[in-house]
Amino acid sequence: MTRLIMSIQFILFTFLCARSSLADCQLSFNGIGTNQYIVVDAENINKSTLTKSVSFTVENASSSDCYYFITMDEGGAGDISYNRQASITHALPIMFQNTNSDGISYQLYSQSVMASNIVKSLNHAVFQQNVLGPRLIRSGQTLSERFLIHVPAQSLPNLIAESYQDDVMLTLYQSPTAAIDFVNDCTHCIEEGEQPLNIQFGIMNYVTLSIGNNYNPNTRSALLDFGELQTSKEESFEIFVGGRTGDGSACSITISSENGSKMVREDVVGTPKANEEVKYTIRAQSDIGSPTVSTNIDVSAPNIPVHLATSSTPFLCGSNNKGVMGVEVYITIGDVEQKKSGFYRDTITIEATIGL
Repeated sequence: MTRLIMSIQFILFTFLCARSSLADCQLSFNGIGTNQYIVVDAENINKSTLTKSVSFTVENASSSDCYYFITMDEGGAGDISYNRQASITHALPIMFQNTNSDGISYQLYSQSVMASNIVKSLNHAVFQQNVLGPRLIRSGQTLSERFLIHVPAQSLPNLIAESYQDDVMLTLYQSPTAAIDFVNDCTHCIEEGEQPLNIQFGIMNYVTLSIGNNYNPNTRSALLDFGELQTSKEESFEIFVGGRTGDGSACSITISSENGSKMVREDVVGTPKANEEVKYTIRAQSDIGSPTVSTNIDVSAPNIPVHLATSSTPFLCGSNNKGVMGVEVYITIGDVEQKKSGFYRDTITIEATIGL
């Protein structure tokens, strides 16, 4: 009976020693930036994707070898299905609260941009591709790791903020083997440490300009036909400007005239005579988005832009849920008496800027 007891004690002691040697690793993250900033092009995000690779290292400061792997949670705005979202970095004004969305979609991948490679937390991981690793790390060794931040093609919210962010937690685990028991949440694995990660997506400054009866960024030119010229005859056209900026000046519009506030007879060569040009004046009126419109619009200097209007809302081109402002521009013909017959023409250039 005594021999039997001694044999059991010996086997138990041997088992505990083996377990202790595997759990003796001292693992840590190294070289990972806690803030990842990615610039997104607002004009192309609806038709192109963006992927950034983030590299860091894992260090084993112990005298033992072991396996490790890394998980990532769904983020602050994500869900259990790992539809990760980055939310706006500041509260929108009350007037914008009913916009269609306040976030953009992104994803974290372990190897390549594939659904099976989405990195998850331990209790949600199903495949090894759902974690970074597992890898054997020797005593005193430092291994390189990386993951992918991917922004899919998507439609941005009607109201685009200057940046969106999410907070993700990376967790480093030690494992005695390369086989991870995902079914039981790897009860034999040991959590070695956590690394918070803030991911921020900065939307590039952008501005769109259209001319016509409504906002259409693809319409950037128009012909204003006065028909037969008459003194004091007036016609108008509408300008729509949409956009946003994270800093700098507000959205603004300038206007200039090729001939310096004159329509010149088409077949004139050189400097036109007084009876070969028709002067006109410009005035403007605020439309949607409540822009601040200039009361003195003098384009008499050829090709010199002058101020036409400025957005009344910081960072956006208009005080509405699309960030668009409209300006109605009126052209009034001057005296046409004693002018030569013919076709008269001028080219007016409209420019929109933001964030400068």
